[in-house]
Amino acid sequence: MKIAYSVFRKSNKETSVKDTIHHNEYQLKLTAHHKTCQRYKHEIEAIQKWLPGWTPSLPTYY
Repeated sequence: MKIAYSVFRKSNKETSVKDTIHHNEYQLKLTAHHKTCQRYKHEIEAIQKWLPGWTPSLPTYY
């Protein structure tokens, strides 16, 4: 029983590390998205004149 428990503990640690990596990557994507929107603020405003309510899509979380 002790062996089975240790196997599950290792997989949980690996899963949490993978989740942390994915979360950090997503945070980088969001930061890049935010900075890009700031940089192209005038272009976005011009598009919104023709398409009211349009916003650039957010990056997806994998």
